[in-house]
Amino acid sequence: MFDNRNQQQPSMFGVQQQQQQQVFPPQYQGVDPYVQRSPPKAQGTLGFQQPQQSSYVQQTPQQGSQTVYEHKVITTGQVQSPYIQQNPVAFQQASTIKSKGSYCIDWCIYFIPLLFFIAILAFMGMIIAQKDRDFNQEPINNVLRTFSHNQALTPIADIVAPHIVRSSSMHSHFQHKIETELCPEGFTLATLGEWPGINSGCICDKQIKKEGFCWARSGCDSIDSYESKNFQTWNGGRVCQKLTVGWTKLNGNTCSEGYKKCGNVCVPTNGDASRMCPLSDLTLLSTDPTTDSDPTSLNTQVVKIGNKWYRKSYDGIPIVQFQIIPGNAEQVKNSAPCLNDITSSTFESQQSYPLLKKPATGCDQFGNLQNEFVKIDTLTAKKVHEENGILSTLHTIPGYQSYEVESDSYTLEGIRRISVNPISECSSISSADVNSIIEDSEDIYQQRKWFSIIIFWICVVGIVLFVYLYLIRSRNFQTLNVSQIKQPKILILIAVVVAILCIAFGSLYFYNMNGDDGLRNVDARFKSQLENECFNDKGIKNSIQQLHNFAYSQYSTIGYWITLAFWLSIAFLILMIILIVIQSSSHGNLCINPWQSNWVFGYNEFQ
Repeated sequence: MFDNRNQQQPSMFGVQQQQQQQVFPPQYQGVDPYVQRSPPKAQGTLGFQQPQQSSYVQQTPQQGSQTVYEHKVITTGQVQSPYIQQNPVAFQQASTIKSKGSYCIDWCIYFIPLLFFIAILAFMGMIIAQKDRDFNQEPINNVLRTFSHNQALTPIADIVAPHIVRSSSMHSHFQHKIETELCPEGFTLATLGEWPGINSGCICDKQIKKEGFCWARSGCDSIDSYESKNFQTWNGGRVCQKLTVGWTKLNGNTCSEGYKKCGNVCVPTNGDASRMCPLSDLTLLSTDPTTDSDPTSLNTQVVKIGNKWYRKSYDGIPIVQFQIIPGNAEQVKNSAPCLNDITSSTFESQQSYPLLKKPATGCDQFGNLQNEFVKIDTLTAKKVHEENGILSTLHTIPGYQSYEVESDSYTLEGIRRISVNPISECSSISSADVNSIIEDSEDIYQQRKWFSIIIFWICVVGIVLFVYLYLIRSRNFQTLNVSQIKQPKILILIAVVVAILCIAFGSLYFYNMNGDDGLRNVDARFKSQLENECFNDKGIKNSIQQLHNFAYSQYSTIGYWITLAFWLSIAFLILMIILIVIQSSSHGNLCINPWQSNWVFGYNEFQ
């Protein structure tokens, strides 16, 4: 057995000193307590004293970091502690490079959302600030819908007066005679016009207010709404109409074989070249052409409407509908259907009940169908209302009678099919094209309006939040420790929302703009039709010109900013994913505040 008690343990001194490392109180930090002491002596196996030099290298603790003391032992003898290591130069350089790179990534993740907010804010600001920001889409769409609806209506082949069938019935002890107006076979009762109806509202102190005032004020009476109602009776009589079967629109100047040209439509002849065209005009006769009381046996060239006779014509542009218009067409120049169908011509008194769904206040800048109407007859408005069962309803509406003027009148008119230049360049126009350009332009306008405003204000919030959070980054409140908030995480989340909205905005824009039925291609066709003078009505030309200007601005100016925002958002998302992956692999802590990273990870921006 060997006694090893006197043998020198070369590593014992180093191990003991490593276990006895001290954390000094703040008042002794930076002072080596061993400076005034003699170094400890260790007895070797040969009895020599081995002086040892000891030094303590201290690092002053910082907020949020741990205090680390490095204990270096330098020996002059042959015995060295295996725990003593020296940092290689290569390892020190690698650590410095990694620290600088991670530090830069942290700041990039913090600042890139701010730059993204500023760029998108500028793009949305340019979109909002375009000169067509006051562009009113609704009246233009109404004009084009009026045109599209007119083109889709079937021409009226003929009209006749209904014949009266008299019958009697016994009820109790009294006999009642019943008269029924019936149309001949193939004919139906024609709708002559429409009373627009009334919106709900309120009357207070004889002042009529719109809906929403009554509940908050006393002494007010509510006004109920009324739906529209068709006019079918004129001056005591009705009209039976027959529609044209198998007609097509005129393409060019001639019709296909088996069809006959009738104004701006083609109708099938069915082997009879002498077949009449649809009804195109009605001329008032000054004398009664017949004494026959049975309208079905009258000459096919005349018709009785109310108590007046008219001669029918079939050699022009066909009539497609009847309308009853406020005002006397002979006295009031604008007594014709308005192209913007939510407006109406005025009565002679210029009075109009405020809650009418279609106020009789006159047509707007787009005008009316002055070139397409055929005046038939004029009758007082009160009598028309009475014959069609509306007058009793109107007299129950609060305040209506104060707007009822005895001299006001209605005009019964026939409306012809709107003419389009028959050249080949104009023949491609269809109601489907009109509906397509209306829908696409309306969708783009609404999407651009709301997306740009929403994205703009989210970017403003993001920028303000960036500045505010940075200014209070070191503040601690009673319920919130601001220094613990990961500000980059909040900014990235807001920026991702903005990016998603921009991508959705751009996708909807590209969908409505491009494609065979997109706004760009449909607008190109309408531009060609404007250049070839396809439309005679100034109102229609005006509306299409404004819509073309709007569409052109969408894919020339505004489209540029939308495209930039779309691709910048995609690039932002890709870049942030790459930076977050790099940050995660660098120190495993995502979205850390960059001014705190040197406290936690010991980054030195001056290395």
